[in-house]
Amino acid sequence: MEVKLKFSTNQLIKTKNKIDYLMKNQVVKNKNWRDVMNNQNLYNEQFLKEKEIGNETKNFNILKINNVKDLSKIDFDKEFKIDIENTNSTFCSNNDLDVLFKCLKEIEDNETKSFNYKESLFYKYLKKSKYKSFNELHKITEESNLNNVSKYSNVYPWIFNLNQNISKFDGELSDSIIEMHFLKLKRLIFSIKNLGYISNNFKDKISGFFLEDNSKLTFLVTRGIHRLLVFKYFNLELFAKIDKSFNKNYNIKDSLNWEIVNKNFVSKEIAEKIFRYYMV
Repeated sequence: MEVKLKFSTNQLIKTKNKIDYLMKNQVVKNKNWRDVMNNQNLYNEQFLKEKEIGNETKNFNILKINNVKDLSKIDFDKEFKIDIENTNSTFCSNNDLDVLFKCLKEIEDNETKSFNYKESLFYKYLKKSKYKSFNELHKITEESNLNNVSKYSNVYPWIFNLNQNISKFDGELSDSIIEMHFLKLKRLIFSIKNLGYISNNFKDKISGFFLEDNSKLTFLVTRGIHRLLVFKYFNLELFAKIDKSFNKNYNIKDSLNWEIVNKNFVSKEIAEKIFRYYMV
């Protein structure tokens, strides 16, 4: 029996408008959080406190993922290494790195100055919308249900959650969301630049899963996206874990079994286009 993900065009548009409005107006953090994030000295002290521990516990035999064969060696509870150029994220794809690196460079260059996020290139960048829909963001030209899906919706070949949104680095975002991203990036840039990266300081390790296309691998980050962006900016090797909310890897050869395909939300061809959009 054929099973479909049933959504009328009106339902999709209503959900899209609701999510887009939320991202444009949402307040995400309170003043106390902002004050703590703005205290770079306190943050640096935490890094210095953990630096000796981090050096003592560093595992020089940590698994390095070089190819598809290495996937079978991964322990879900342990970190592994992967080259930064083999990573991507649905929050901030590699297609937008040039302009985001300019934003990070501006933040880095203003380390000793009082630099308000509203004066930044980053603020201006996230106040403008480059893509109107999920289709446009992923460069899909065919007509499909995705024409009426928000670019912020969690609708991918490997997961389908129409009502869940993620704060991608595309506008128009609320001032509160932009400030949250700005402060996280700012403190990471200065702490890593001046003290190095100490992963012990983070309760949540950078995590995600692998996309596999024949012999090609891409690690798609789902948690730690700000760290990923700063790592790319400084060209650092990535230490990460598998996000247990997902499978360890998703292979394009299994595309007929993906939920959005086998429940007829989009065609196999469109699902594979989304998949390949994130391959590097």
